[in-house]
Amino acid sequence: MRFEVTDTGCGVQLDKTHLIFEDFQPAGDAMNRPYEGTGLGLSIAKTLVEMMAVNISVEHPSDPGSRFLFTVFFGKTTEEALAGSCPAKAGRPGGGGDARAGG
Repeated sequence: MRFEVTDTGCGVQLDKTHLIFEDFQPAGDAMNRPYEGTGLGLSIAKTLVEMMAVNISVEHPSDPGSRFLFTVFFGKTTEEALAGSCPAKAGRPGGGGDARAGG
């Protein structure tokens, strides 16, 4: 599944691209902007994406803003695998996932 997040703000300066995924590295000049982040958002996003064994990248469209992309690969899950991984379903009457009372 491919994820694309578009930031429609003023964008990332090309000479700062290598810094934006590092901790506490805002991409812009704080003196020129009334609202500046801490520089942690993209670092956190990178960490979470890398936990799924993929990379995040940035594209610079011609309009202001930036596009951040990553693709995650999910395996197929079978009904048996789901039942075996859910303790609430194991060994209980109605263990087929019936959420009704008494099920």
